[in-house]
Order: sequence, then C-alpha cells, then structure tokens
Amino acid sequence: MENIPFKWRVSQIFGDKSSIEKIADQDKISSLEFDSTGNYIAVGDRGGRVILFQSNHVANESEEESDLDEEELMKEEEKEKNEENEEEEEEEEEKSKQKKSLQYKFYSEFQSHEPEFDYLKSIDIEEKINKIQWIKRRNRSHLLLSTNDQTIKLWKIFSKEKELVTEFNKERQEKESINNPKYLLFPKTQVEEISKEAYNKRTYGSAHAYNINSISLSSDDEVFISSDELRINLWHLERTDKSFNIVDLKPEDLEQLSEVITCSQFHPNESNQFIYSLSKGGHSFRRP
Repeated sequence: MENIPFKWRVSQIFGDKSSIEKIADQDKISSLEFDSTGNYIAVGDRGGRVILFQSNHVANESEEESDLDEEELMKEEEKEKNEENEEEEEEEEEKSKQKKSLQYKFYSEFQSHEPEFDYLKSIDIEEKINKIQWIKRRNRSHLLLSTNDQTIKLWKIFSKEKELVTEFNKERQEKESINNPKYLLFPKTQVEEISKEAYNKRTYGSAHAYNINSISLSSDDEVFISSDELRINLWHLERTDKSFNIVDLKPEDLEQLSEVITCSQFHPNESNQFIYSLSKGGHSFRRP
C-alpha cells in the first residue's frame, strides 16, 4: 500500500486580508491560546486587547447556557463512566461532530492592559499581551490569565442579560389610582439582549524586575508560575500580595551572565513539576 502524503490546508482565516504595510502595529497578534476543550481561542495583540473566538460546536449545543457547579460536574462524570450506553451515544455524537467542518466565530473582546510608565526606572511599559493562560471552566463564566511585560491579570468573562419592563400595573390611559392592594401586580420584564462582559478579578504585579515572558497554570488550577529572563515566581490564584521565588539565575555580577530564561511551563498532569528553557538551548526540569 502506497503512503499517501499528509497535506495541510487552510480551514479558516480571521480578520481582513490586507498587506503587511497597512496593518497597524497595535493590531499585530502577540499571543494566542486554546482552552483545554479546544472550543475557545484567546488572541492577544500589541494594543493590549484580548479577543475570544468560539467554535460552532459549542454554539450548536448551547454549552454556555449550562451552569453546573463542581459537584454537579463530578456527578455527570460518574454517570458517564458507569453507563456504557451513554458513552456509546457520546462516541456517535463525537463522530458526527468530526464530520462537520470546525469553524470559529467572534465571541467577545476586552481591553486587558493599558500603556503605563515606570517612574522609578523611567521606562514605558507596553500594553502588548505576552501570554494568555485559560483556567478550566467550572460554570457559565470563563476565567483566564493575561500578562504584559510587568503585570498579570485574572479576568472573568460572563454573559449579562439586559431586561426591559414590558407590562405595568395598569393601562396608561387609566388615570384613576388603585386603592385596593390586591389589584397591584409586579411589572413583567423581558430579556432584550445578552452581552458579554469582562471583569478584572485580580491583578498580580510588582514581582518581576525584568519583562515577563511566560505564565503557566498548574494542573490543579490552584497555582501558576511566571517567568522573566532571570527568575521564576510561584503564585497562588487567590493571593495577589505575595509570590515565591523558586528559580533565580541572577549572578552577583551581571557581566558573568551567560544565559537567560526564555520560557517556562507546568507539567500537564503533575502540579508539582515544571520545566523551563534557556537561551543557549538547554532546559531544566524541576520538582520538590
């Protein structure tokens, strides 16, 4: 049997097709990241914006309307493991999904970072998004971390309903007042539109003397690491006031510096293991 060569093809293009000369510097993409399910994409640009895209599979299933807490999710997982019939149905649904072409559409956009000025160092801090990290979804809202050169932010993206009053206690033509309380009725409301809102839950800053190049979340979604050229810090998601330095490559004399940290990443399954790479091509695997 002859080997058929594997060929890549373009499935979808985001944005307008234009020459590079016409693209503004702030519109250039600086970071992008899939979430753990692959149903959402986060794109960061040099203007400090984060743009989210949603797959058509999620839109068809109305996944975002499910508001399950952690206990309900655990119960659902147990049911799926114990009931073989449900697993077979899921496999068939998954096959039917694969037959459909996967497409992404615009979901939301928000301003993550603004340009700042460091008065101590007398330098400008760009708003450019260096890295985005999704947090596993537990309910209707989405959580993600984004960072520029100096500041890490935790964002919550959620749906907000705008309601309007559709019915009143009585017709406007009726001028007489209602004296009997039993005739008083609550006004009825109706959802006019659903918008996507972004809320900055926490800000982690003032922990790096050099520009941040990476952030990575642990497998248990409790802690994350952030790295610059010389140091790696460990953070707890609930604590913004303190971080722990776990790697320090800064020598006493900077002239003796021979290599710097270029990237860091947590192990996908073990929350106590991480790896980082160095500018000379080496890498180091760390654990307690």
